[in-house]
Amino acid sequence: MKQEIERKFLVKERNLPALPKGKDLVAGYFCENPEIRVRVEGDKSFLTIKSKGLIARDEFEYEICIRDAKKLLELTSLKIEKNRCTLNIDGFIWQIDHYKGENKGLVIAEIELPNPNIKFRKPLWVDKEVTFDLKYRNISLAEHPFSKLRS
Repeated sequence: MKQEIERKFLVKERNLPALPKGKDLVAGYFCENPEIRVRVEGDKSFLTIKSKGLIARDEFEYEICIRDAKKLLELTSLKIEKNRCTLNIDGFIWQIDHYKGENKGLVIAEIELPNPNIKFRKPLWVDKEVTFDLKYRNISLAEHPFSKLRS
């Protein structure tokens, strides 16, 4: 088990640099507390269980065979699709997610941190922080897509 420590931000797309080609991924959600999901990312797939929390959560992640993951995804209607690219800035990993489907138009950046209180420089393309806004959690976006939030 590891502890996931991350902060989430909306992105000013016009300020983004040229990004590397990302990976398409699909995640399906089964439970909110604890959060249980299956994710297919390229030719790999994972079963993940996360504890409650906003910035820091316990995370149990296990690679599973892609055939099983695809079967599990058929069992839930709570899914999100996105393209994820990764940037290393000042020694921190930033993941930039361009959402698809009913969440198209939403772009969120996440930064993984070694501890919750560490200071970091925000790139110019980072906008409002949404770490504490539960509607931007992936499981929430699967239940209440971004396209419906804007309506």
